[in-house]
Amino acid sequence: MFWDPVKEERDNYTTYKKQYSKVQEELKELQTEISKQEKLAQDVQEKIAARIALARKDASDFISEMAFAIPIDTKSKSVLSEESSISITYRKRKYHLCTEITDMDSFGDELTENLILSGYDDTTAPQMAQIIVFAICNNMPIVCGEHAERIVDCISSMFGCDGTCMISLPIGEPHCKDICDFIGQEIKDVNRVFIVNGIFDGFSLNAFHEIRQRSEEWGNKAILIFPLNGVNTEMISSHVWNQTMFIDGDMGIIDFGKDTLNVFYSSVDFVLEYDAEIFRKKRKLLKQFYGIIDNMAVLNYAKYLAVTDGTMGADEMILVQVLLSAKSSGKKEDFLEKLSTVGLDIKSNRYIKKYL
Repeated sequence: MFWDPVKEERDNYTTYKKQYSKVQEELKELQTEISKQEKLAQDVQEKIAARIALARKDASDFISEMAFAIPIDTKSKSVLSEESSISITYRKRKYHLCTEITDMDSFGDELTENLILSGYDDTTAPQMAQIIVFAICNNMPIVCGEHAERIVDCISSMFGCDGTCMISLPIGEPHCKDICDFIGQEIKDVNRVFIVNGIFDGFSLNAFHEIRQRSEEWGNKAILIFPLNGVNTEMISSHVWNQTMFIDGDMGIIDFGKDTLNVFYSSVDFVLEYDAEIFRKKRKLLKQFYGIIDNMAVLNYAKYLAVTDGTMGADEMILVQVLLSAKSSGKKEDFLEKLSTVGLDIKSNRYIKKYL
């Protein structure tokens, strides 16, 4: 048979053309399938993203709802025996979760804002915040005259959503060792705020002394609030006023307060910085009160005024603090006389005169 090279080339061309067309058809089908899979993947991704967003919202709502809890009785069985008559409860508020705080200025500002949300005016709230921060930095308990719960809600909200631990001492049976061991366990990993009710009942300072002494080992991880619970300030020893900071929780209240406070997680180094020369000047200013209030109290108040750059006349709360110390020592008239010599007439101050 005669070999025709032209025909062979034509047949090869036809075969290759058919194969090319088939490959093109398969490629088109593959691209169509890829497009379908990409669209399906996009749809799945969008649905997953939507579900994640919904889950986040649900989790946020759940946390917000769970943050609102009625205080309940609970015992730490590892510390408190079943026979113990000490009452331990936890007080929680409804909170709005905010960012972490890492510096002292922001801590003070946000604490002030929470105090304002709780119903205090914008003059009293900053003074309260200054005293609270000063007490925390110096590991000093806070003695609270009225509305201690309102104040501790604001403080505890600066340390997360756990709320305040409320301890009630049984009359005549303080069980201080059990309480101190319990507090030590509670603060192992976090800062906690504690209200210790009944510490001044019976006018015995045994519980105060033991808890105060043990607090040295806790540092500022345990913020201690000692409410007066109706005990008259005149019944409190000057020894107490010289080792604590006092807050009149009734001072500056202008509203019932909001239902929700701002909650933060604070990783603040609670160390106060102040100029040594300013401290020297403030101490010299308070020198006139030597003999009326204890020397250690003078140093503490001078340090407070140096840190806040305040004056005796401008800060009502520190005036009340010094007045209570002077009254408990039976030297109120001497104190008032000293104030009058520098032109301060606190008898006309509606907040302070109730302590005269």
